[in-house]
Amino acid sequence: MRAFLIENGTAVQKAAPGRAAEDMGAGWVDGPDDVVCGYLYDGEAFTPPPPGPEPVPAAVSMRQARLALSRNGLLANAESAIAGMTGSAGDEARIEWEYATELRRDHPLVAALGQTLSLDDAAQDDLFKQAAAIL
Repeated sequence: MRAFLIENGTAVQKAAPGRAAEDMGAGWVDGPDDVVCGYLYDGEAFTPPPPGPEPVPAAVSMRQARLALSRNGLLANAESAIAGMTGSAGDEARIEWEYATELRRDHPLVAALGQTLSLDDAAQDDLFKQAAAIL
């Protein structure tokens, strides 16, 4: 057993081994040694926190990106949008689309396609997560 400082129902600090809550003062409770900071405390027991949201991959392969768009019925619209871009920005978008080996989430092409396809940031993140899961 060791002491844990509890703030708002969460263990925020772990005392040195052998230190009991009664040695530490207000806000400290005793708990099992395997508890770590971030565990939740309900006044009786410690539980691990729920898992956080799945991270958005920084990049996916162009194959994964195209397959995710296709599986969501968006590939034809994305390709039409890229073909319709004009000027040097359009040239660069077509070069990226045709020759890049990966598509980065923070690339301006992703933002432009998202706007054209009426996809907000959350929808774009979801597409990237779906794409990353494609083997």
